[in-house]
This record gives sequence, C-alpha cells and structure tokens, in this order.
Amino acid sequence: MLEQGRRQSADGDYDQAIASLERALRIEPANPWLWLELAQIHRSAGNERQADGHARKALSLAGSDRAAEQAARRFLGE
Repeated sequence: MLEQGRRQSADGDYDQAIASLERALRIEPANPWLWLELAQIHRSAGNERQADGHARKALSLAGSDRAAEQAARRFLGE
C-alpha cells in the first residue's frame, strides 16, 4: 500500500494516495514512517494543517527510531 500510495502521489492523484496510506495505517498504526509519508502527501496536496498534524504524530511515535525522529523534526522545520 505504501508503494501504491507513492505512485499515486507521483501521478498527482493525492486523494487516492491518501486513501492508500490510510489503509496502511489501519494495519500498522504505530509506524512513524507511514505517518510521515501521509504528511508528505498532504503537503503536496496543499493540506499544510493536516501535514503538520501527521508529522507531529510521527514524531510522537518515533520512540528510539532516531532517523524517524529527525525526519519528522525536519519536516516540521524544527
């Protein structure tokens, strides 16, 4: 679902890309990388508020995953 969402986003089909990522998150809700991917798609679609919220969720889930934490902080401009 992640790769499908990436392809859909690359094609500019943001609604379908968001739906694909949301399906992936129903399976793996604690995965900070999926939340970051969803944040990026929302940003690409011009949904800055949702993008920031999803990036903050990723940050809260990063735990000991330093790479995910840093990626979320970069996304948020921290």
